[in-house]
Amino acid sequence: MTSYPALCLKVEGDYKFVFPSEIVHIHSEGSYSIVTIKENKKLIVSKKLKEIEAQLPPDIFVRVHHSYVINLMYLQSYGKDSSSEIHLTNGDSIKISRRKRPEFMNRFILI
Repeated sequence: MTSYPALCLKVEGDYKFVFPSEIVHIHSEGSYSIVTIKENKKLIVSKKLKEIEAQLPPDIFVRVHHSYVINLMYLQSYGKDSSSEIHLTNGDSIKISRRKRPEFMNRFILI
């Protein structure tokens, strides 16, 4: 696996260095983003999701909803039923949007 440089996130006046491999998912809340890292720690960052997403390695991150970007390394399962939820290894479930589903599914080899 490729090693990526740490992101420098401004959190409550301090700078936190977070490696992309530690990020489970990122959720947009208006002009803020909530970065969920390992151990379910949440960091509130005053940057829009789009700005953070532009700095993430595209081979391991995918936008699955207007408000969510997930790290594929933490993907556990995908329920292709009517709920269309993605289940992550930290226990979080995220609904995938109908529009983003094809891009998400194209990342995998179906057997």
